[in-house]
Amino acid sequence: MAHHSFLARTIMVAEKSGVSGAIRALRNVMAQEKHLKDIQLKRRYEKPTIKRRRKTYESSLRLYNSEMQRKVDFIMKGQRRETPWT
Repeated sequence: MAHHSFLARTIMVAEKSGVSGAIRALRNVMAQEKHLKDIQLKRRYEKPTIKRRRKTYESSLRLYNSEMQRKVDFIMKGQRRETPWT
């Protein structure tokens, strides 16, 4: 999804799946949009040192993933071109 925050969200569920299917679909949507992680983090107090360590880890993970994606894109760009000597 391009937008992370929605004011309202409709979840289509088959009649035979019932309420449990609706809850499962809602949890899947919330997990994809990372709402469940935020809820779980805010459920309990997080010590400042642990919070700092978690934020540092998350930022380094984002940096690593972006660099890896940049490298993959560079390699894939080279593979899409036709080589002049073949």
